[in-house]
Amino acid sequence: EICDNFFCLEKNNGFIITSEKDGFNHIYRYDMDGKQVTQVTKGSWDVTGLVGVNEGNGLMYYMSTEVSPLNINLYSVHLDGTRKTRITKKEGTYKVDFCKTFAYYVCSWSEINTPPVVTINRNDGEQVRVIQDNAGLSNVLKQYNFGKVSFFSFNTLDNTELNGWMLKPPDFDPVRKYPVLFYVYGGPGSQTVLNRWGSSSSWNQLLAQHGIIVVSVDNRGTGNRGEAFKKCTYLQLGKIETIDQMEAAKYLASLPYIDKDRFGIWGWSYGGFITLT
Repeated sequence: EICDNFFCLEKNNGFIITSEKDGFNHIYRYDMDGKQVTQVTKGSWDVTGLVGVNEGNGLMYYMSTEVSPLNINLYSVHLDGTRKTRITKKEGTYKVDFCKTFAYYVCSWSEINTPPVVTINRNDGEQVRVIQDNAGLSNVLKQYNFGKVSFFSFNTLDNTELNGWMLKPPDFDPVRKYPVLFYVYGGPGSQTVLNRWGSSSSWNQLLAQHGIIVVSVDNRGTGNRGEAFKKCTYLQLGKIETIDQMEAAKYLASLPYIDKDRFGIWGWSYGGFITLT
C-alpha cells in the first residue's frame, strides 16, 4: 500500500502516519527515531484519510468508516488518542477542507440519492452558510423520474456479509418479476457500494426505466472493510470475487420479484475481468 497519510509534527517532535498493522487502517504517532509513541485510533473500522493536525490544541482531524463502511464521516481526536469526537452527524459521504487556523472548513456532503451540498462549517460541525445546495439539479432529477437507490446486505455460504445497492424501476410492482443487470468492478481496495452521489449513474436510471433492476455488490477484496477482507484475494485474483458475485446472484434469485432466468453482468477494467471470469 502507498500511504499519503503522513504529517510531520513541529511542536511535538515526531510524525503521524496510518497503517493496517492491527488489521484495520489506523493512525499512529511516532517520534523522530521511528519509535511508536501511541496508536491514536482503534477499532474494527478504517481511517480513510487524515485531514490535518492542529498542534496548537493537540487535535487531529480524520475521515473514517466507523459508522459503516458505506459512510465516511469527519472526526477529531487528541494526539494521545483521547477526546475522540464525531463532528459530522448525517449518514452519507463527507469531503472537508480546513482553513489554516482550523477554525472553519469547507464541507461537501452527499448520499446516494442526493447531489452534493457544499457548506462552510465551524470546526465543531456547526453550519455557517450554504455555498451550493444543488436544488436545481434535484428538481431536474425529479423531472426525469429518477428512482431511489437502496442498500441491502446478505451473507454468503461461509457467513461473510456483503453489501450491495439496488435500483428498481420507478413503476416497480412487487407482483411482477424483473430481469437483473449487475454492475461490477470488484478490484482490490475499490468500492462501488458507497453512500455517495455518483455511486449509481444516470445510465443505470435509464435501464431501470426500461424495466431492469440494476444491482452492484462489493465482493471480498474491495476496500474500507479492513485488511483481511481486502487482501484475501492475494495471489488468487478472480477466484473469490467471482464466487461472491455468483452468491449475490443466488441471493437475488431467491427474492419474489426477481426473474431468476434473466441475469446479466458487465464491468470495465477489473470489472471486465470479473465479468469474463
